[in-house]
Amino acid sequence: MKIRFIHRLKTKFIINILIFFIIFLFTIFYLYSSFRDKIILELQIKLQNIAKIILFNTIEDSEREYLIKTKSPDIENPVLKNLQKKLFKIKELLELQNIYIINQDLEFLVIADTTYYPSSINFQKDKFEIENALKTGKIQVSRLFRTYQGKYILLCYAALDSIADKSEKKNLLVVEASSDLFEVLNKIRQKLLLIIALSLTILLISSLFFSNQVISPILAMIKKIEKISEGNFNERIIISQKNNELNFLAEAFNQMLDNISKLNQILKEKEYNATKRAETIEMKFKESEYLYFLGTMAAIVAHEVRNPLSGISGYVELLERKISEKNENTERLLNKIK
Repeated sequence: MKIRFIHRLKTKFIINILIFFIIFLFTIFYLYSSFRDKIILELQIKLQNIAKIILFNTIEDSEREYLIKTKSPDIENPVLKNLQKKLFKIKELLELQNIYIINQDLEFLVIADTTYYPSSINFQKDKFEIENALKTGKIQVSRLFRTYQGKYILLCYAALDSIADKSEKKNLLVVEASSDLFEVLNKIRQKLLLIIALSLTILLISSLFFSNQVISPILAMIKKIEKISEGNFNERIIISQKNNELNFLAEAFNQMLDNISKLNQILKEKEYNATKRAETIEMKFKESEYLYFLGTMAAIVAHEVRNPLSGISGYVELLERKISEKNENTERLLNKIK
């Protein structure tokens, strides 16, 4: 029974710890996911607005026409040079990773920052968004994906040409969000994982602490209680001074034992006095019974003796009447009989 109780106590504690840890994990990941999704959504909206500004306020018709008509754009061309400078300023001003203009074959035509060549970008992952942007003319934002180099990328696609333009080749404006924010999110995620690992470690340590500081003293208390239940009221529960709560319980239990011992002593004294009184009453009862039987016997003996004596006395009186001649000897004998 004792072992079963301890196992049940440990099981309940472990289950409660696991439930708390699962709730804690769920809460942390839910908050992180909500925060991350909200930031990505805000960033997607920002990229769409930037793409609109570039399309309608930055790229001139002459630059757009040159990109449509030329088969192999020359980067040294003044038109492209001017466009590249404007895109670079926007990139620096709005803190973007880069801005590109690509054709439908996914070949780079203009790169705002030539020091950063986007070789890690795999446009095939955004095939659906690219085709949709080219067909509908609507601005499309890709999903956040990770490159083989471990870099997070978020791209916005906008058709550079109008839908009414029937030219064979169409071009796309690509706006790449800064990876700094994603690095921050990644660091937050790593820190969350570290917090979770530390939390799990703390929970394990607290479990061991609970087992040593709480369950072990409880087991000792149960052993003492078993001895007390056998009638040994001299046992006392001693708990380490570090465990204040269990010390309070042990002190209360020891106080109860002291009260029980005092009551037990009082009951023993009362039992002893009651036994003595009972013995005295029993002796008096036996004495009264003895005297009763003695009186009864005396009455019976007196009755049995009185009857013949009365008869003798009566016969003596009759004898005195019957004797006509009385002499001194006769009188003396009759008086002796009386």
